Amino acid sequence: MSKLGVSMSAESTVEFQRKMGENCKSKLLTWKAKIERVKHSILFLENVMENQAGEGSAPDMSVSAVKDYRYFDDDVHKDCKDLLASIAQDGGLTFSDVTAAIVQLRGTRLPEYK
Repeated sequence: MSKLGVSMSAESTVEFQRKMGENCKSKLLTWKAKIERVKHSILFLENVMENQAGEGSAPDMSVSAVKDYRYFDDDVHKDCKDLLASIAQDGGLTFSDVTAAIVQLRGTRLPEYK
């Protein structure tokens, strides 16, 4: 700042640096959240496959059935249900649909931090 001919007190300089750092941290946390959401969705769907594979022909994605799974989260559950609804054919959900969702999520291009 001194090259520009502007003077600031030490207190103002520290406050300015703190404000500049908040914006950077916000971008970093947003980037991290996007990646974690995809990763947790994969882990959640793998939990569904592990815990329900021998129970029948269709996975039960109701909250009551999956709320005790390790990677259950309301947002992740909603994302997975939406993804499975777009993949499922004829409205019937099968384990092959869950596998297809896992493959699709693994192929998702994750954001890179800039």
